[in-house]
Amino acid sequence: MSQKTVDVLVNGARGSRRRGVSECRGCKRAIYWCASVAGKPIPFDENPDPIAVHGDIETVSADLVHWRTCPKRDEFRKPRPAPPADRALYEE
Repeated sequence: MSQKTVDVLVNGARGSRRRGVSECRGCKRAIYWCASVAGKPIPFDENPDPIAVHGDIETVSADLVHWRTCPKRDEFRKPRPAPPADRALYEE
C-alpha cells in the first residue's frame, strides 16, 4: 500500500504563507499551519518535512494532518446534507 500524501505550497509561493503554530481548540495540541495548493489552510501535528518538491509545491505525508489524529475532530465537522428524496416515490 502506498503512503498517503498531500500537496502544500512552499512558504511564500503564490502569495501563501505558513501561518505558524497555534493550539487546537479541541484537544489543545500544537498545530502547524500550511496552505493547500488551493490556498486553504491545513493543520498538521508537526511541521511536515517534504517527501518531494516540485517547483512551489511540496508533497508531504498525510499521516500528520491534524484532522486525522485529533480526538475531538467530530466537534468541528459540518453535518452532511441529507440525501435527496427518492424521486421514484413521487412519479406516477
